Amino acid sequence: MGYEVDSNVFFDDAYNPTLLRMIDHVVNVEGPVRDEVLSRRIARAHGWVRTGSKIQDRVVRLAYQHYRSASEDVGVFFGHKMHPLMKLFGFDDLRMEAPVLWTRYRSRS
Repeated sequence: MGYEVDSNVFFDDAYNPTLLRMIDHVVNVEGPVRDEVLSRRIARAHGWVRTGSKIQDRVVRLAYQHYRSASEDVGVFFGHKMHPLMKLFGFDDLRMEAPVLWTRYRSRS
């Protein structure tokens, strides 16, 4: 990803700007992206083979604060406010429930 990652400070608040840049990169490239996939990408960038619940909680908490989200049966999806899919599915409010399944759309693309 091209960021200076430091797994030793991953859980420190001072590391938020770095994590947000990494999250932004993943959301830009893959979004809308499922919470587990987003967390896995960030964990792998830090050299971790497994993505534990603490890592996922940390990434998802930051993503909730800065990106639009949609809850589905398979997980939560994050995307940018202006992403065409976010507008297509009618996400005008943060954390609004999805009117259609993201997975159906993603499987067609």
